[in-house]
Amino acid sequence: MRVVVAVGGKALLDPPDSSASTGTFGKAAQALLPLSGHELVIVPGCQLGTDRLSEPGQDLDIELARAQGEIGYRLSQNLDRAGAQRTTVALLTRTVVDRGDPAFSRPRRFVGPAYPAAAVPGLVADRGWTMSAAGAGLRRVVAAPAPVEVPETGPIELLLSAGHNVVCAGGGGVPVAADDVAGEQSGVCAVVDADLVAAHLAIELQADRLLLLTDVTGIHADWGSERNRLLRHVSCAKLSAMPLPELSMGVKARAGQLFTSLTGRPSAIGALSEAAAVLEGAAGTRISSTRCSAYLPPER
Repeated sequence: MRVVVAVGGKALLDPPDSSASTGTFGKAAQALLPLSGHELVIVPGCQLGTDRLSEPGQDLDIELARAQGEIGYRLSQNLDRAGAQRTTVALLTRTVVDRGDPAFSRPRRFVGPAYPAAAVPGLVADRGWTMSAAGAGLRRVVAAPAPVEVPETGPIELLLSAGHNVVCAGGGGVPVAADDVAGEQSGVCAVVDADLVAAHLAIELQADRLLLLTDVTGIHADWGSERNRLLRHVSCAKLSAMPLPELSMGVKARAGQLFTSLTGRPSAIGALSEAAAVLEGAAGTRISSTRCSAYLPPER
């Protein structure tokens, strides 16, 4: 079976408050190990709260490339050491976005450390940053445009076909866009949601399943109330009507809907610690298309 797995940044790191540079990734590797016999593509999230992003002149695309390399190296090392059934290859990938995407006019993705309010006017004036409240301080926010293409999809397919598993598109990949004049691609100041990139890859690679793994057990109805309950199964239509936090569970739901509605194959949202059970449908929330529920394409 070909499986694309998105792993949320908070769930990936061990301990949870560590960074890509200090996290051990050991628990993540153990959770993903039972999936390693499949044709597996892992798309890890990334917590961009590092102090490097506060340095003047630090380009966001370069920092994303650095973080993607660190995460890919550490995760692939841990999987191979744990005895993964297929060799794990870490691949640095780009994500093409559209410069005309409306997301560039309303930045919403937090990056970098928090600053005291007194420091914000200088940061805005000197660096042109957009800032937003985050806890007791303020943090930089950047655009989160939709993914258009992953140029390395072909090499990923070749690696899978050659018997390897792939870690790629960490943090959503390095965002690039075509210049208006020459048409050449260059890095842009943005962060693409890794869950949406995973859905895009799952569609392009004709995956049998898309798993969206996080630090909660799945989609819950009436979250935060006494009636809170895990939804074991939900259709794309029902999911569209559910009010979910846009920057967390909402984007995972959209990614699952996108894959399932276009392919007819199920997707699932669940806890990283239950990865194998989520794939089997014994845990998490399974998303299906009612239009296609009577027929699912054959698995590899």
